[in-house]
Amino acid sequence: MMVAVNLLLAIASATAVSSHAVDTLQVETTIGLVHGIINSSTPYHNNIFGFPNACGQDEAGENVNMGVLDQRLAAEWVRDNIAAFGGDTSRMVLGGSSAAASCDFYSYAYPDDAIVSGFIFHSGCTGHGVNTDLAHTNFTFVAEHLGCVDLSLKRNSSICRNTGQLKWTTVIDKITKFENYTKRTLAGKYSKLPAIEGANANEEASLITWPGPAGLNMTYIHEKSLSVYICPAVHHTSLRFQGDSLTFFYFNEANFSSISPRPWEGAYHTSELPLLFGTWEDYGGPGTSVEASVSGHWQDVYLEFMKDPVRGLPRHGWPAFGPNGSAKLMGANGGVSQLMDISILQDECAGIPETYG
Repeated sequence: MMVAVNLLLAIASATAVSSHAVDTLQVETTIGLVHGIINSSTPYHNNIFGFPNACGQDEAGENVNMGVLDQRLAAEWVRDNIAAFGGDTSRMVLGGSSAAASCDFYSYAYPDDAIVSGFIFHSGCTGHGVNTDLAHTNFTFVAEHLGCVDLSLKRNSSICRNTGQLKWTTVIDKITKFENYTKRTLAGKYSKLPAIEGANANEEASLITWPGPAGLNMTYIHEKSLSVYICPAVHHTSLRFQGDSLTFFYFNEANFSSISPRPWEGAYHTSELPLLFGTWEDYGGPGTSVEASVSGHWQDVYLEFMKDPVRGLPRHGWPAFGPNGSAKLMGANGGVSQLMDISILQDECAGIPETYG
């Protein structure tokens, strides 16, 4: 008899604003079935394919975030089919990292029918992805250069003749993304399912332009890590608390040379994924026993969350977020995990504005 196991529906990590390949080493394996988890890695349309923001779509009232709709389609397919693979539909958790944490938008788009029983947001939340291409110039620029432009539209819409930096991100379509998440959260207009949320200590280290002989500006890296990733996660977790939702906050400081070979890299953006998915040995050579322990522990606590999103983590010493509470600190100072005062991060974020509208 096949025993039903827990399911992590992982939205493949990528960036919404530019084109790059997903590192398959991060997600190509399941979080071994010895841990009782099936990992369903789900790609979705990104950048121009997922969030085209085209003039014609906007004028027709059809300017929607197709990348978020992809996530919904994936959740529906898994719900309808995963039992055939041994998965338990009552233990489905939707998670993603970076732009894939746009599954947070999903939690607001489907407040009463989320399908899943919990969420995991790594290095991303509704505070990310502010659209600045209000004139829809990027899609038109590409269309013109590929010979696909609608000439009648070009003649009649002068704003569509502008060119800009080619970046795509989610737009406010009032279907999958809304205008004021603070107001919506406090009004209870979102899925109040439990969530895990957090960020890495040195996020920006892998995202900066290579500095060359000038060397690194570590102050800049720290400040950008705070303003773009850490503090939005802290603010969002606090907002969910005000909305009467359980959120379990983590902060990752794990720094292993097989994943972060340069001494200044530290816990950079997405560096936690090889640990979470158990693929850390496939990177820069053999790891350490501590690395194996951090990886195993991370998988174990996420398994407990999938089994019981409300009580699983508190039973294992990870309390839900509270204003004067604790966060889960991963891989700090050569250790596996410990609790840290959430006030440490809140104090660092005190002067950084929230970005929810």
